[in-house]
Amino acid sequence: MAVTATLPQVLDDREAPASPPAGSPSAPPSPVRPRLSQIPGLPLTIILTIQAVLSARLIASNTAFSDEALYLWAGRLEWAHWLHGAPVPDFASYFSGAPIVYPPIAALADAIGGLTAARLASLGLMLGATILLHGFTRRIFDRRSASFAAAVFVALGPAQFLGAFATYDALAIFLLALATWLGVRAAGCRVVAARSGLLVLAGVVLATADAAKYAAALFDVVVVLAIACYHWHARGRRDGVFAGLLVTIAAAGAIATALTAGGHPYWAGVTSTTLSRATSNWPAFGIWYASAGWVGVALILAVFGAIAASCATKSAAARTLIWTLAGAGFLAPAEQARIHVFTSLFKHVAFGGWFAAPLAGYALTAFIKAIPISKMARARRLALGLVALSGLLGALLAADHYGNWANADPVLPTLSATIRTHPGQLLVDDGPSFDYYLTGVQPWQRITAVPNESSASLAQAVRQRQFSVIMLSYALGGGGCGNADPREQSSQSQCLHNIDLKVLGDIISDGGYQFVARIPYSTTAFHGAYLVYAREGHRR
Repeated sequence: MAVTATLPQVLDDREAPASPPAGSPSAPPSPVRPRLSQIPGLPLTIILTIQAVLSARLIASNTAFSDEALYLWAGRLEWAHWLHGAPVPDFASYFSGAPIVYPPIAALADAIGGLTAARLASLGLMLGATILLHGFTRRIFDRRSASFAAAVFVALGPAQFLGAFATYDALAIFLLALATWLGVRAAGCRVVAARSGLLVLAGVVLATADAAKYAAALFDVVVVLAIACYHWHARGRRDGVFAGLLVTIAAAGAIATALTAGGHPYWAGVTSTTLSRATSNWPAFGIWYASAGWVGVALILAVFGAIAASCATKSAAARTLIWTLAGAGFLAPAEQARIHVFTSLFKHVAFGGWFAAPLAGYALTAFIKAIPISKMARARRLALGLVALSGLLGALLAADHYGNWANADPVLPTLSATIRTHPGQLLVDDGPSFDYYLTGVQPWQRITAVPNESSASLAQAVRQRQFSVIMLSYALGGGGCGNADPREQSSQSQCLHNIDLKVLGDIISDGGYQFVARIPYSTTAFHGAYLVYAREGHRR
């Protein structure tokens, strides 16, 4: 028989009807008609359908972002290396996730259905995370809170975005969710061996989440505390300590084994991308402000839910679990504000959003319960309206971020044709995207990416005409050159605010390259143009 360890309930799934007025005859009995929300599985099915639609609408709207292209391309090379011994770059030394975890999985999907299939795989993982969130919340609270929690999570713009984004974030969120659910599910096992087995499995899954994306380790303590506190609440303090230690030992052992097997390159990657990540100059206030716009509604509801749940219980275990989940929502903004780094914040807040969602769902359920029975229907509509409004905002945010990079489709035919007529080295300013898209047209060893900082050696290589084809993307209206077309600049020395324009100035001034095409593009943030050049006097 399973152990039940539900935390403070605020609403029975069956609401009692109002009593008839005093002195009036009792109403005749009538059959009870369950509301749609009480049909098992229907609310979650509706929520998952909405989630699938919100993310799927984005999938075909843009070509691969540089990170997506990089991981898919890396996965292809890893498979070629395993199967045929082909050379592979040292991805482990600079990837922020183990290159043998997510990239090969995504590459398999890509081989079946291209970028669309890889993105659909992410959607499947995010749907799985929502299902696990519902199951986790139902175990610690109740059915209605679980449905609200799932809806709040789906409403988040970052969650919608990651459901259409072929990077390891969706996999990491799913694995964190799975580890949490397994650990909580273990408390229902009366057989010690079965309970221990699930806890060990939870630890291994947690370590796999960390391997998929090193930054997921930020939430390891949340997962361990959630499991330990739930076992403490369900089975007593000794079992809580045992559960927490077993998960920790299993996860630590798996991580240590993986790092030992991977060797120095993996340790260098973990250190450079996560443990000793370089700080930047973004103001902490700006990071918190942006985070509030993206997940603020969920975090505010989570705090209210934590307060309500804390007031409804005297259990120290329950209160610790409650505030651990609420605090998890603030971890990603706090960490990135500490190092003043804005990069990937939009994705990272979704991790904390998953943990905060159960309390957000509890808050909405508590609000409905606090209203008199005669007005519960109105309170329910108000709660649903808040979630729907949050979902609309999330949809707008996700679409805006999804259109924030240049679409490569317009330039690919021209670039491919130019490469075929001018074989040799290719210089592009977005290496990963074109490593991915030019597979079969140009070997990756013959593609050079423009660095983010000035490079005297690269400028010299351009002057010596070492590249047969050069493709640059230029954002108009984005800096010191105003809206002018870079080909019309009379004095590049007054406009060299990045390496792209430096290289472009060398091309124009040296006259060793002929202009092939200018192909405009637009994003949600700026307008720009692809500029394609071919070396003069070198044609097949």
